[in-house]
Amino acid sequence: MLFSRNALAAPALVSLLLTGSATADDARSRAQDALKTLQTWYNPQSGIWDTCGWWDGASCMTTVADLAALDPSVMDTATYVFNNTFHVGPVSNPQPGPEKKTVFTRDNQGSNSVNASQWLDQAYDDDGWWALAWIAAYDVTREQTYLELAEGIFESLVWSHLIF
Repeated sequence: MLFSRNALAAPALVSLLLTGSATADDARSRAQDALKTLQTWYNPQSGIWDTCGWWDGASCMTTVADLAALDPSVMDTATYVFNNTFHVGPVSNPQPGPEKKTVFTRDNQGSNSVNASQWLDQAYDDDGWWALAWIAAYDVTREQTYLELAEGIFESLVWSHLIF
């Protein structure tokens, strides 16, 4: 009945059903093109993307991680971004904030490998975006240091809310 009333829709629907994999490949290609464009704004000296703010950098990094999780062909780009941002990103933090700067990791042991306080600014939501970005980077790479950084950021958020 659907096809009898909408005769023009039937060929389009059949075409869509038959080309499902082509659509997926096309979507992947568009996502790869979008990543290439995004990377033209990536600034290796700052560790974030030009013209974006502090929390926006976390959002861009999460986007890179999300694509890498679905498309292994972009893993080299993602690994580079995560590693570089981890090492130089804190120089871009415009307003290191008042959050509790003592950062703990699992079992309340101080972290020797990461300094999460470098990623904290004066806005708790910004800190949360960075915690999510580092969780996404960990999910893709299984790099323990990224998870420790996310835990440290989150721990600081929890303590900040308890103290203030």
